[in-house]
Amino acid sequence: MAETLSGLGQHEDPRIEPLGLSFLAHFAPQVRAGVASTLRIVDSERSGRQTFTPEGLNALLALAQDTDPSVRKVAAYRLAHSLNPEPAVGDVLASLLDDDDQQTRIWAVHGLAERDDPRCVDGAGRVGPVDEYEAWSWILGAPARYEQRQKEQDAPARAE
Repeated sequence: MAETLSGLGQHEDPRIEPLGLSFLAHFAPQVRAGVASTLRIVDSERSGRQTFTPEGLNALLALAQDTDPSVRKVAAYRLAHSLNPEPAVGDVLASLLDDDDQQTRIWAVHGLAERDDPRCVDGAGRVGPVDEYEAWSWILGAPARYEQRQKEQDAPARAE
């Protein structure tokens, strides 16, 4: 079923999301993780950044609190790439900063930084050493880019 959901997620058909959502409470973590691929993207202003339907966003928020670490990691990844403005997205990402899975923590930090959420700075310290740093360098550099944006925004205010 997980592979079927993943395959369905490759198509843009509004009927796919409701089907995927029907598996949100499935007993198999792989199937629950597969639900994320079926969520409909309703807006993509920037490459790689997505806005989900209200139902899809609620599903991602629920998946981010799943008992299985692989499900939380998939949800963290999708939330990190979300443009949905709801404060709940930042709050759920912040709740993942102490996740046992390092990749989940990395995506949570990245998502917070992309949202200009100051919790990304503290979260960056919780990621720990990364074995394949070069592969993750752009994502791991998100908190530093956030801090640079904050300095640039504060600079004109100080000049006045």
